[in-house]
Amino acid sequence: MRGWQQIKMTKYLLSNDSPDNAIMVEHTTYKVENIVIQEDQRWIICSRFKSEGPFFRYPMNSCELDIYLVKDTERQLTHFQPQDIDSKVVLLPYRNKYVSIPLIESK
Repeated sequence: MRGWQQIKMTKYLLSNDSPDNAIMVEHTTYKVENIVIQEDQRWIICSRFKSEGPFFRYPMNSCELDIYLVKDTERQLTHFQPQDIDSKVVLLPYRNKYVSIPLIESK
């Protein structure tokens, strides 16, 4: 098993450093903690952000665009393979929290 600092995907770069360390899987935002290769399989080790809900509600609910207000990460780790990732996410600071916005070109 080997640990890596970053991994080059087809359309984007993932890393365990900001700004390349956030992804979305099934409408949930995760922070990339580590990238591991084990027996020729790549695993993205992540912690889940606690969702606060929509960032805005007018003129439509931001959750319909996969834009969420998130804060802190949970302590429990989970893992995904690269093909499980729906999109890379940019995290914009907002009032001691973050706005999680999926990058269109990463879908």
